[in-house]
Amino acid sequence: MSSPADDSVVYPILSGDEMATLRRYGSVRQTRAGQVLFSPADDSYDLVVVLSGCVEVTDKSHGQSLLFSRQGPGQFVGELNLLTGQLPLGTARVTDAGQIIVVAPGQSR
Repeated sequence: MSSPADDSVVYPILSGDEMATLRRYGSVRQTRAGQVLFSPADDSYDLVVVLSGCVEVTDKSHGQSLLFSRQGPGQFVGELNLLTGQLPLGTARVTDAGQIIVVAPGQSR
């Protein structure tokens, strides 16, 4: 019998040192509510680290939108596909404007 996943393991909050490392490999950008950061229609996408604001990842299946996750400051948005080179499965959309660090796939690897 399995138990529910601990949110701190599934959705960790990065330390100050980890955030500083990611800043060296990426760039800081402003976001606006409603902005799509990546979707299954994209040819490639970046690792996104939330500095401020909120980003939701959803999947639209069978005509309904399913919320996968909601990421806030210190959390990151990206799929294992960043490492395998496959297209994203979900859509990442900004729900609360703020700032993000964007790290290109090559830099993520």
